[in-house]
Amino acid sequence: MPDPSFAAADLSIPAPIVRRGHERAPDGLARRYPAAGVAGKEVMIMANFLLTYHGEGGMLSTDEERAEAMGAWTAWFTQLGEAVVDPGNPTSQARAISLDGSVMDATSSPTGYSIIKAGSLDEAVALSRGCPVLAAGQVVVVSETFPAM
Repeated sequence: MPDPSFAAADLSIPAPIVRRGHERAPDGLARRYPAAGVAGKEVMIMANFLLTYHGEGGMLSTDEERAEAMGAWTAWFTQLGEAVVDPGNPTSQARAISLDGSVMDATSSPTGYSIIKAGSLDEAVALSRGCPVLAAGQVVVVSETFPAM
């Protein structure tokens, strides 16, 4: 089990949006630890998950389509509540850089991203099942991030 004072001191962002410490619990679930210097308070150590959206789907062409899409995103983010770390943005152009420094148009890139927090990868996947891009036929890739610096 990670040392709570070590985990809290090593976080790159303050509570309540925090990342899991370097060690994982055997079952991969989030843990509550006493908050450093605050009697009777706990800090939930949770991981951040990068959701990248992939697939065909261009810009919506009518005001009605855009309003409907924004309504779906707003409803999903409202449902996620405090799990939303960064609602993200769509992406557009992408380029790839190879080892020799040559640059080319990327053949595969995400159409957008969001960042959420959850107690485990399975929990993040469950939260991602309501993502509006799924209804448009796109795919959501859920990746756990960890503090490296």
